[in-house]
Amino acid sequence: AYAARVCERAAERPAFSTVPLSGVLRCDASGRIDTLPDCELLSTLAARHPGKVLYVDFCSTWCGPCRRELKTAMPILREHYAGSDEVRFVTLCLQSRRKAWSEFLDEFGLTGLGENYFLCDEASMIVMSEYDLPGFPTYALVGRDGRIATLAAPRPSQFEAVTEAIDALLAGKGVRGSEK
Repeated sequence: AYAARVCERAAERPAFSTVPLSGVLRCDASGRIDTLPDCELLSTLAARHPGKVLYVDFCSTWCGPCRRELKTAMPILREHYAGSDEVRFVTLCLQSRRKAWSEFLDEFGLTGLGENYFLCDEASMIVMSEYDLPGFPTYALVGRDGRIATLAAPRPSQFEAVTEAIDALLAGKGVRGSEK
């Protein structure tokens, strides 16, 4: 009954939140930081990368597991898809301070690797609430069709599972055990 209710609840939620976010910063490939206009971030990212699979990392600068994944496993996952123009990696930093985010980008060499965003406290709370994020790290996959395939994607350290999920989306299939 619980599993049926979870599936039912997931089906009730829209593919993306309908709440626009303010105070979202983006770090471009050259390290320049700019402010995005108010927007719903995940749908904006999907529209920005049509036909691509997005692997979204919801993280925080103070989160130990986030830091371990970024340091040890994420480079291996990025390297695996380095030759592909079909997969994009996105880091959304929530519940952190801007200065800590800048240091975080430098520490993990994220500038120039995928897309990196900082959400102010209000935007962080909205995203966590709208997407029912349980905490950090949380990973999501957005399929080629621009829809959220799952908000419970495997961690980069679960290499076989995460590459299987990404490859399934690349092939136009669904993600096994996904929420949507």
